[in-house]
Amino acid sequence: MTHKGHPGHRDWDDETTWAKERLLEPALVPVTEALLDAVRIRPGERLLDLACGLGQTAAAATARGADALGIDLSRNRTAAARERFPGTRFEAADASTPPAGPWDAVVCRFGAHHLPEGWAQAIHAVLASGGRLAIAEWPPKDERDEQNGMRPAGHWQTKLGETGYQEVRVDRVPTRLAGPARQDPEIKEKLTDFGPGLEDRECLIISAWKR
Repeated sequence: MTHKGHPGHRDWDDETTWAKERLLEPALVPVTEALLDAVRIRPGERLLDLACGLGQTAAAATARGADALGIDLSRNRTAAARERFPGTRFEAADASTPPAGPWDAVVCRFGAHHLPEGWAQAIHAVLASGGRLAIAEWPPKDERDEQNGMRPAGHWQTKLGETGYQEVRVDRVPTRLAGPARQDPEIKEKLTDFGPGLEDRECLIISAWKR
């Protein structure tokens, strides 16, 4: 999900972009699983997936027995996610005005740098006492990444700590392109839009909890 007004905003609702994202999904399974591990999701718990995109993370939470809801600004994306994963709920909504809690866990895979100011406070308000938050983000490799909103681990640690989250920690998870994304030079080149050097790049998992 991209928040309108962010300098990295572009149209994320075209079929070409969706096709690229689906090609990336196998490489991002370890990231998705690390996010769910970080929030220690258990069967029956309520989980909110911010910037859910085409739904993979929320669906993975459902597969673990969670009562998961994915939200995204894009109605086209949430409609596509519902079609792909009919066993999981998806809604068009803004992270700065999230669905009412309390939520046991909140996750966001590669969308936090697009979210509007105030999202961390808004999520803190709807988390249950003892609720957990985890986000996955690419660390910036160059100026272009920084212009697109990507930030180093220290930025996220400070942001969440100042918002009132407890025990903010950072873990790193490697990603690796596979299948057609690795074999087809044209596809691989196009996929660099989602992170230069993705085939040998680690992502950050930043997690914390609410007292």
